[in-house]
Amino acid sequence: MTVRNGHTGRIKKGAAPRFLGAALVSLGILNILLSTRAASPLDPFYILMAAAGAALIAFGSRKVRKG
Repeated sequence: MTVRNGHTGRIKKGAAPRFLGAALVSLGILNILLSTRAASPLDPFYILMAAAGAALIAFGSRKVRKG
């Protein structure tokens, strides 16, 4: 671990769940939008993926707040 300008180079608490959650929400919404554009039936898996991503973002944000 290197120290530069007072920073230790560590990842903040809750960063990993928030990043994974943002990726899941983005992919879920993208798939939902593309399926509606293609006029195909909506797969509930994509809704669940976006909801799980939102839950991970909330979990990561709460983890940061608690310290």
